[in-house]
Amino acid sequence: MRDKTDNRHEEGKDSRMTQRIERTGHRLPIFGVPSNGEENGASGSIAQAQGGVGLGPGWADLPNGSFGTEDAADLITYEVQKKAVGDDVVEFTLVISYTSSGWSKAIIMPDGEGNDFIIQAQGRGASASNGLYLHQTKKGQVLTFRKPKAFGIWYDVIQIGYLGNLDPGDRVVFTWQRD
Repeated sequence: MRDKTDNRHEEGKDSRMTQRIERTGHRLPIFGVPSNGEENGASGSIAQAQGGVGLGPGWADLPNGSFGTEDAADLITYEVQKKAVGDDVVEFTLVISYTSSGWSKAIIMPDGEGNDFIIQAQGRGASASNGLYLHQTKKGQVLTFRKPKAFGIWYDVIQIGYLGNLDPGDRVVFTWQRD
């Protein structure tokens, strides 16, 4: 699937920040917590609602909304844009608002076929996008939102599921308003 990144604030640097992660046969660790389950001082908690996701099943049917994360300072808004991309894909965009800290944020986007992709943006006003083919959204996977906290250690802060409820051609823009 294609990806695009817009990091105008980083002119002169490689602006392509979206990268592919290969699965190694085990669950990806939460940043700061090893995959073997041993604690290293970082909290492994993640905000989840019933079913292991941060928003309920109807979120994809609404034109927009907002939600918090396990970090009380966070506020993320979303907008579902209908027929914004090709009929065979669903696109996810991460925007860092001018009202946020500007620190890097990321969404881990699994394709449901064993691969994970990072949608990462850094700096106020920056954005990054990537998408899934429509059949890949129907496999029960969740988007995992991550951000760095103390000492720059990355943490998972919320998971969003029910991607199968999105329609062909939808673009979902997640804007990290506050952190």
